[in-house]
This record gives sequence, structure tokens and C-alpha cells, in this order.
Amino acid sequence: SMKNALETLAQLQRPGRRFAALGPMGELGEESDAAHREIGRLAGELRIDALFVLESSPGDASNLVAEGAQTAGMISEQIHLARSHEDIARLHRFSFFCDHS
Repeated sequence: SMKNALETLAQLQRPGRRFAALGPMGELGEESDAAHREIGRLAGELRIDALFVLESSPGDASNLVAEGAQTAGMISEQIHLARSHEDIARLHRFSFFCDHS
């Protein structure tokens, strides 16, 4: 699950920053909005350094992930919404060279 993946990332005993790239979470039904906010909140609480969220379509639940992350203390410069895998790669390269601390 995404929760387990984020927790594993946070527990890695390696130097450097921790980036998470998340795709759409489908098939969540009525729990969808809350689940998306919760994943974002968890990323913030675990102090993930940068969060990349793939939008499946404009206005999808990816903005709820960002909202959840911000409520847990992530700043907007740490959260990146992308429309394609290529955008995530491009944003990652940019973020890698920027220090948001």
C-alpha cells in the first residue's frame, strides 16, 4: 500500500533527501477523498522532503493529497502535481538541485 511505501521510505537509514512519487489511487469509493488527504498528511508527518503526485485528470483527487501534505507542514514548494511520468522526472531533476530547507 502507499502507506507502507511511505513508511518504508521514511525509515531508510541512508543519507540524503527522500522523494515520493505517487500515482492515482483508484477504486476507493466513498473513502476516496479521505484516503487521498490521509496519504498526503502521512507524507508530511513522515517529513518526506518532496512529494510528486501524478494527476490522472485535471481536478482529480491529487489536489487532496497536496492539501493533506500541507496540513501536516509541507510547504507548497515541496509538493509537485504532474500530468505525466515525464513531468515527474523533469520536476524531480529540478527539485534535486533546489534546497527547500
